[in-house]
Amino acid sequence: MMTNATAPVALTIPGLSLPAGKFFRATDVAKIARKLLAVTFPGVKFSVTSDYYSMGSSVRVRWTDGPTERQVNRAVSPLYQRRFDGMTDSTYYVAPCTVNGVEVSTSCFINTTRQVSDALLKIAEANDPDDAYGYAYRLEAKGGQYFLYPYGQPDATPVVVG
Repeated sequence: MMTNATAPVALTIPGLSLPAGKFFRATDVAKIARKLLAVTFPGVKFSVTSDYYSMGSSVRVRWTDGPTERQVNRAVSPLYQRRFDGMTDSTYYVAPCTVNGVEVSTSCFINTTRQVSDALLKIAEANDPDDAYGYAYRLEAKGGQYFLYPYGQPDATPVVVG
């Protein structure tokens, strides 16, 4: 077992209280991840579930449209200390993070999967044929209209569709 010497990340998640001195199981990590994602990506609906199996556990995060997988992975990555290196076929651990001042120590993996809706694919193709998979757009419904926001451009005006 190798340990990565990376400094631990300190997260602050409003409205979340955690017990100190506890090893966090996958169900606990799923609860933390759910709250973290709600704060990080307001308005996006995430399905966060935990799985237990022989020799391990994992947290599965799924959502449709919204942020990219890279953005969600970046948000939840401090919560998983157990990593897998396919080149050496080995598992290694990184320093645990702290959430609201409590060290979160766990050994579960976190898997993320983004689904892209047909509606977003059609909108993305119509607005940017080079991005036919809709990965760079966030689709929001407000008051019966749909708004397409490009990611990474906070000052951009959204495209109104439908």
